[in-house]
Amino acid sequence: MPRTRASVVTVLLGMVCLLVVGAATGCSSGSSAGVGPTATAPGIATGTATAATTATPSAKAPTRAEVVAFVDEAWAFARKVGKAKAIAAFMDTKGSFYHDGLYVFAYDFKGKVLCLPAEPTKVGENRWNLQDAKGVYFVRDLAGIAKTKGSGWLDYQYANPAQGMAVQQKSSYVRKVDSTWWLGAGMYPPMK
Repeated sequence: MPRTRASVVTVLLGMVCLLVVGAATGCSSGSSAGVGPTATAPGIATGTATAATTATPSAKAPTRAEVVAFVDEAWAFARKVGKAKAIAAFMDTKGSFYHDGLYVFAYDFKGKVLCLPAEPTKVGENRWNLQDAKGVYFVRDLAGIAKTKGSGWLDYQYANPAQGMAVQQKSSYVRKVDSTWWLGAGMYPPMK
């Protein structure tokens, strides 16, 4: 892959801290159990999670500009290689799209998880009606931003893999890839 400004940022971010990741790196099928009008995410309200990968915390959270550059690089990669190859690369927790607390997540516009490397058992689940602990329908809202604006930010609460899946405030930036799916990445507050 040729070096772009975004890939240089990615490389620089990779030098900030080392990652220690779990063994799950492939896509797997999930179920849609527990999804409904009042469903909350396992691990969201309670702080527990299953089959999650963990990362060594970074002393410095990425900036909004770094998150945008990371998502833009993932978007360009997906447009170049296609959906299937891009998702396989995004799911690789030892690859260039998973480091320093940043990872790519992807969904279709109906709420189905296409890529979630920090929680690979969720791939295939429909999370359209998933709410965070404060009642934010974050998948629905992120999809709406991607579909109507093309890209944008949303704040919500989500389990942080770099903090043992503790629920924290998260700001995510998303971008529409095509009429069938979107991708994004998010940042958590700096760790003390």
